[in-house]
Amino acid sequence: MKILKELIGYSGSKVLLIQDHESLLVRKIGNIDRNIERFESLRHLNINFPKILSITNNYYDLEYIPHSDMITWLLHNSIDRYV
Repeated sequence: MKILKELIGYSGSKVLLIQDHESLLVRKIGNIDRNIERFESLRHLNINFPKILSITNNYYDLEYIPHSDMITWLLHNSIDRYV
């Protein structure tokens, strides 16, 4: 695995873009209980979230979706239509 870039996050976690063989993934380190809880609470809304690939004690790996981030999504979509 190779760290390609540190990304900007707003959850209090360290966020890294990682190359693992031929694929890219996002690793979030720290504060994972809060993040996983939020993912699970929003999953029922049928929003296209990245898939959680693995979870350990202090980090979890997510599917990388190019050209997408939560801030941009929220600016262009209303969460009200999912609630």
